[in-house]
Amino acid sequence: MDFYSAEFVSSAKKVLLEAAKVRQLDKPLTRYPERQGASRTILEMNDIMDILVQIDERKQLNVLPNFFAVNSDNLPSPGMDVGMGAAS
Repeated sequence: MDFYSAEFVSSAKKVLLEAAKVRQLDKPLTRYPERQGASRTILEMNDIMDILVQIDERKQLNVLPNFFAVNSDNLPSPGMDVGMGAAS
């Protein structure tokens, strides 16, 4: 969460909500307000996860479009220990 700005995360949430709306899920999602304040990024990330959980529980993840990064420079790089097995 330290990698992305609050504005970027908020924008991503809006894109996800719009994609879900356009795909006409079997029932509307919970309403998600635009977050403010010091913990905005955390709250927005929690909203994104909650949206995905709701869609997954309805078994409708397959109706969402595939999202991808246009520029890989905008993605955080994994730490050196990620993906490394424990030393024997």
